[in-house]
Amino acid sequence: MQELQKENFSKHLFWDVNEAELDLSQNKTWLVGRVLEQGLIEDWIQLNRTLGFPEITERAKELRSLDDVSLNFIATLSGEPKSAFRCYTTKQLQPKHWDF
Repeated sequence: MQELQKENFSKHLFWDVNEAELDLSQNKTWLVGRVLEQGLIEDWIQLNRTLGFPEITERAKELRSLDDVSLNFIATLSGEPKSAFRCYTTKQLQPKHWDF
């Protein structure tokens, strides 16, 4: 597998962080969440090439929040039930007033 390098991912994924201080090998879970929610297909391919699908799934299970589309995407591809993902159980504890 390849090494995680910021240059291989879209610039818009790092819009709110200082890229000079970001170490992707220490922040793999954060990167998985960003690629799932905001990444392009090229970012997904690069992440899959770099980490491998089993690790992506395990990292996604650790995320505290993930939008519904991204959660359904990773749950469907992995074959895991949505309840196996932390973001799903956390979301159930905090219901919204309105669902738009």
